[in-house]
Amino acid sequence: STAQDDVRCSGHAIEVRINAEDPAHDFRPSPGTVMKAVFPAGDGIRVDTHIEAGSTVPPFYDSLLAKIVVHAEDRTAALAAARNALANCTIEGVETNLTVHRTLLDDAQFMAGGVDTTWFERFNAAREQSHG
Repeated sequence: STAQDDVRCSGHAIEVRINAEDPAHDFRPSPGTVMKAVFPAGDGIRVDTHIEAGSTVPPFYDSLLAKIVVHAEDRTAALAAARNALANCTIEGVETNLTVHRTLLDDAQFMAGGVDTTWFERFNAAREQSHG
């Protein structure tokens, strides 16, 4: 058995939740059929998902499609790993929040760290302005 004192923290992890939702329409759910699903793989990458090409995304439940978790030696490396993981992720057939995550990972405030729970609302408003 492992005692709490034996547990050591090591490195930095980032989790990205990929949802079937449409960022262009206030993140409303995007039900439909997944036509293509390609997920990243490799050292320091974990993907938890239940979808594949042909999967149906119903409108009645949580829109979570996948969780992608990356682990690296520090925040900078974890951000780079997350960017790379999302660059190697493709989901077609339903709208997703992948583009929002890709943009978020390049945001200077997010990269610096220390953002609070109200930060995303400001980030998203600025993102919508630049695309609208």
